[in-house]
Amino acid sequence: MKTVIDKKTQIADIVATRQPLITQIEARQARLLAIARAIRSLSDTQTQLMKSNDPIILECLKSIDFSAFQPRFNTELENLNKLKSRFSRKTLNIGVIGRARQGKSRLLQTLSGLSSNEIPDGDRETCTGVRSTIYHHPIDSYAEIVFYSEEEFLREVIAPYYHALNLGPVPVNLDQFAKAVLPSSSLAVQSAMGKHFLEYRNFVQAYRPLLKVGAPQRISLQDLRQYVAQDRPDGKRDLHNYLAVRDVKIYTKFPYEDVGQIALLDMPGLGDTGLGDEERLIKALGEDIDFALFVRMPKSTGDLWEKFDTQLYDTAQQALKDLLPLNDWSYMVLNNTVSGSKGNNTTNCVSLQNGITSTFPGNHPFVESVIVDCTDSLKVNANLLEPVLNYLLDNMNRLDRQYVEACQQGITKLQQEIEAELEKALLAVESIASSDDSYKRFRECFMPTWKELKIGLDSLVNEMRKKSNQEDPAFVDYFVKRFEVCKNDTGIPTIEQIKDLASAKGAFKKVYFDCFDEIRTRLTYKFISLDEALKKSMSDVKSKTAQVFLQQGRLAGVTQAKEDKFFDEMGENSNLGRLRHVFRAFARYELSYRGFFQQRIRKHLDRLITDRATDLKLSDPSNPTTCATEVFNLLKKAQADTVSALQTELSKYFVEPSQAAFAVVEEFVDQTIRAEGVDEEWGNYYRSVQDRVWEADFKKITDRKRILDEWHMHVKNAQQISKLAPLQ
Repeated sequence: MKTVIDKKTQIADIVATRQPLITQIEARQARLLAIARAIRSLSDTQTQLMKSNDPIILECLKSIDFSAFQPRFNTELENLNKLKSRFSRKTLNIGVIGRARQGKSRLLQTLSGLSSNEIPDGDRETCTGVRSTIYHHPIDSYAEIVFYSEEEFLREVIAPYYHALNLGPVPVNLDQFAKAVLPSSSLAVQSAMGKHFLEYRNFVQAYRPLLKVGAPQRISLQDLRQYVAQDRPDGKRDLHNYLAVRDVKIYTKFPYEDVGQIALLDMPGLGDTGLGDEERLIKALGEDIDFALFVRMPKSTGDLWEKFDTQLYDTAQQALKDLLPLNDWSYMVLNNTVSGSKGNNTTNCVSLQNGITSTFPGNHPFVESVIVDCTDSLKVNANLLEPVLNYLLDNMNRLDRQYVEACQQGITKLQQEIEAELEKALLAVESIASSDDSYKRFRECFMPTWKELKIGLDSLVNEMRKKSNQEDPAFVDYFVKRFEVCKNDTGIPTIEQIKDLASAKGAFKKVYFDCFDEIRTRLTYKFISLDEALKKSMSDVKSKTAQVFLQQGRLAGVTQAKEDKFFDEMGENSNLGRLRHVFRAFARYELSYRGFFQQRIRKHLDRLITDRATDLKLSDPSNPTTCATEVFNLLKKAQADTVSALQTELSKYFVEPSQAAFAVVEEFVDQTIRAEGVDEEWGNYYRSVQDRVWEADFKKITDRKRILDEWHMHVKNAQQISKLAPLQ
């Protein structure tokens, strides 16, 4: 015989053992939600892929199906929710279920020590209207009532009737609901569902204030009946507050001291209450009940197991289907009426007990079946409560482990199936990649373009070779115009100005030599813009070269740079490899005035340099006019001779810019199309920009690659998330 302390301690130990698992369950829920999102994203990506009408994609992905996993996720998450609810409770809960008028309420009264005021019973219609949980509380007795809010009431209670009875849109407030009417069909009006709907509607004003209460209300047990019962003790059926009640918790001292952390769950009698009874029973059995007592009271006049008995059992089995077999956590209680108005049903109790195995599924559908008078506290304690508590103490930890293992098996199986499907998804990507004809198509496009580019550059070099020994007309034109300016703008003073200067400086010789500096600097200034002319000449050459790449090389769609900036951009392109250095050098090359002509111009300026010029010899130094005239003529001759000498000298080199441009272009072309390995470098570059060079050919392939890259990312992400650690 276990002591009171021992039994209480064991029950407390069972409850305490469950608590550490809650954190693990929550972590598992979070991981399952994460992979569910990943799989949903992958499924959405697959849907988009399948819309592409790409035969390669359609063929490779048609056998992959992620849609079937979403209901599986919901199932496993629901199972974990049930497990979390079970382990979060501070009590072991015994639920009492059955149809109305079988003695459920009487049994609960006997087990809890409460009266019919707190747990209504009756011989006519269903008396209990709401679910109640009764907790053993050795110190105080009271009840706590939770009411629906108006929104919850319309959504959870009323909306199902509108859907089931086809009543149209669900009301958005209670005023609309109060005006609701049933269709004229007598079947709808007279059905149990219709009658219960009318009860909600007809008495909405009576219970409406309770839907605004909000917080749970604590009341004394003597006031409880008006919130949980449908009729008064005298049988008058005018109580409607229960329609607004979501849940009731009752705290009272049980007559059996050794129960400890035990609670009793009272479900309203099934069969004639309201819509959703079975769903609420399944939810309660799955989340709130550790052990179920099925209550059945055979008629004294003769009875058999009915269809509703097996239907109730089947309904209860759905609560923890495939997780915890009902026959491991349920008793069948046959309510034995020995005397009174109901008569002695002992014989029929024995008959039904003997027929359990042949009626219900399985060899042992219940842990035990017990025949007991539900109103007899001694027999209930000895024949029912004690055996149930002992069974819980001996088996609850085993049942909990079995429950956890079943949840884990479901998750593991789901994980394995997901990983197998993800592996198929990766293989599909590899299959598409292996069947991808983009490289073959690239070679088909690149080779003719590469050939055309080389032909274009060769043609450019040949054309420039032919012109390399010819004067550049634009360049010649520049010098012709410059020399014409030199002849017209000499910088030589007039005869009168020379006379005035000589008078001011005191000597014609000083004026003579001073004028050389002005004439010389003015002359050389005429060629100061020669660099710009040379730059323009080289810029024209670069533009012609760029045109070959843009047109024959089909690179016009790759760059937005204008022709003169094309080589700068290519010189910074890392995809060109070594070739980018060749482009950069060509972009920076310039023809220079200093490099080509400055030294040739300077060597013909001697006659305009003071210490190298011919000395001044005047015929009549005493005659200012004669002297001024002679100085003027000498200066004019020196300037004209210098210009003539420059013109003769520079005309020899008018072909040099063409030769220089030809040389630099020829070298550039050699490096870009003839150097070792350049064909491979160009192939790599064109491969990187193929979708822009040959847009019509590669748009479909590029779009496919982009989508498949996204697909591959989703698959790898889902694979990583799916590595779930086992639930201990």
